[in-house]
Amino acid sequence: GLALVFVWSAFFWGRGGAYFSLVLAGFSPNFLGHIPLATSDFSGAWTLVLAVFAFVHLTETISPRNILGAGITAGIALLCKHSGIIIGPIALIILMWRVLERRPLNVRVPEMQIAAATPLAKLTSLLIASAIACGISILVIWSAYSWRYLAANPAVGEFRQFQIAWDQLSGFSLQPVIEIFRQWKLLPEAFLYGLNFILSLESRGGFLNG
Repeated sequence: GLALVFVWSAFFWGRGGAYFSLVLAGFSPNFLGHIPLATSDFSGAWTLVLAVFAFVHLTETISPRNILGAGITAGIALLCKHSGIIIGPIALIILMWRVLERRPLNVRVPEMQIAAATPLAKLTSLLIASAIACGISILVIWSAYSWRYLAANPAVGEFRQFQIAWDQLSGFSLQPVIEIFRQWKLLPEAFLYGLNFILSLESRGGFLNG
């Protein structure tokens, strides 16, 4: 986490700004308070920042390495904490901002090196790269669940039900989307249930807003 603060600060403000940011982050009460706890809040916050950092690099230069980095970090952020789903709207805002900028977008893929200058060219390139990165993040999530859809391993024993049934979790706008993913088995059942469970609890809205 601290290494990420140093690298990103150096990217914007040079080595002097990086050391200054490093001191501020290292002595932050939130950082010091979470170190001995090793909670999902700590890992979720840092991996989310890392995922945003990787996506920013992707919007600067589209390359196989940057696409892979954006996909892997987004998948890890989602695995650490379900609130990592906020990477979606964050990435959309960054993408639209980059499209509206006047600076050209560098595209460096095998046998092709171009500078997309028009908004349409930048939008098309970024949407394709983002879609590939999204696919990579889905593969990362599947690999973490051993490529098994079912929440419980059938070889271990019979699994009766979740703590709260699927049909009792409701009250948020993403439920139809999660249901589609569930019907088509696009993501592991345990991951979808966890996301469904967290987003359906109104008491967690404050955490998401934060």
